[in-house]
Amino acid sequence: MGRVIYYADGKGNWWRTEFAEQCGETVFILEECQGAKGHEDQCWAYSPSGSYLYNCEDGGCGSTPPGHKNYVAPPEMADRYYLSIKTSEEVTDPALIQRLEDDDPPEGDGASITRPLSEDDPMYEECHRRLEEYKREHPEEDHTER
Repeated sequence: MGRVIYYADGKGNWWRTEFAEQCGETVFILEECQGAKGHEDQCWAYSPSGSYLYNCEDGGCGSTPPGHKNYVAPPEMADRYYLSIKTSEEVTDPALIQRLEDDDPPEGDGASITRPLSEDDPMYEECHRRLEEYKREHPEEDHTER
């Protein structure tokens, strides 16, 4: 199982998203493959410098820097990136919702819970201040709440 995140909207609705597990194979000696576990194509990753790294079928490996004619840009691999592969579903089981409200996901430490801040949360004022500051600095953006 990959990473699981539960999301709440603050109105009693919950969703569960499970991301694909990362491949875990080593690419180009140092990097971890960024594909999903069990993928059928070659293992690949991007280095901190942006180079496309890959393993060859013959056991070798390669690196293609940005700008090279054979470079594979990140958008071309986005649908194969393990965190892009996910399933989401609404949580409707009252017992599970109660566990989530109690910060007790069934996956234990393998899951996280995300919910809106309440006004009585110690971080509420700081987050609200930062949001208003961001809105002032970026008036061209749509700040409509969804």
